[in-house]
Amino acid sequence: MLLLCAGALVVALGLAWWQVRGTRALGEELWIEDTPLVVRLPRGWAQNASNPREFGKPIRKVVWGREYWTAERKIEFQYNQYLVQFARLFHSAASGGWKFAQIGGHDGVQLVLSTPGAQGQRIERTIFRWAALPDGRQVSVEYTPLGGVSHGDLYLLDAVCEAVRVDDVARRVPPREALSRAGVDSTLEPGWELLGPDDLEGPGFWLRESQEGLPVWAMGVFRRGLGRRGGPLELLTREAAQLREIVPVFARPASADRSDGARVVVMRNPEAQRPGSVISSLWVVASSPTKVAVIYAMADARHAAAVDAAAEELAGRLEFLADYPR
Repeated sequence: MLLLCAGALVVALGLAWWQVRGTRALGEELWIEDTPLVVRLPRGWAQNASNPREFGKPIRKVVWGREYWTAERKIEFQYNQYLVQFARLFHSAASGGWKFAQIGGHDGVQLVLSTPGAQGQRIERTIFRWAALPDGRQVSVEYTPLGGVSHGDLYLLDAVCEAVRVDDVARRVPPREALSRAGVDSTLEPGWELLGPDDLEGPGFWLRESQEGLPVWAMGVFRRGLGRRGGPLELLTREAAQLREIVPVFARPASADRSDGARVVVMRNPEAQRPGSVISSLWVVASSPTKVAVIYAMADARHAAAVDAAAEELAGRLEFLADYPR
């Protein structure tokens, strides 16, 4: 009788495991447009028509007699969307709980991001996994489960991430070449890793510094032109206005002139050293209306001072090799 009970238990557990595994079986490969990413999603999941990088398990709901479709669980992929990826990474790092993980065989980290739900009624948890390819490009997967994070959710995320492929062979751009393409030059400190210019909007590049495989800060450097819309301060104000959802209020701007006559203007985030902060400061360096650069300094609260110091150093010695636009 004991053996029969044990056998029945093993069969029941095996059947339950098989059913769980079957519900999380992955479908055919899909290419995400405008990226080299090839992915596989659980069977029955659908692509978001308005966001081709997002997939979910569709469910039908009826509210006040009207039918509409939504997704109970979602997965979103990002490729070289540096601003979004670094923001998620630094926001998640505030929790301090991260572990090593992989995407498509590439080493990275996994963090759990907790944010208030609708009207602060409940906490929504998102699993964020980030990985760097050997050539410096970034891939991330963000999974929003239904309710809390279960072992089944972690199994599903592992399966999806393991199946990710980067279907191209990209050449890593040497730092000097990347700087030249952006029309600038500067000495890079040891430990500063230059990323780009793949998938960047306009001439520019990203810099990051990492510890134990996890980026601790990042700087985005982008060329701009002043045109007829004012000077460096007005440009900085416009750049800050685009970040109101991330940084509601920046401190009053400060400016200084370099010895070569270039103007440096900075706005700092007064909340930069509080948990959840991702953007520490914004900088504009301008030596003429067509020789201008904007620097985004990003980090979590623990490394805000470090990225500000790095941005100040970069702004003090950035040289322009060409006008913008060329």
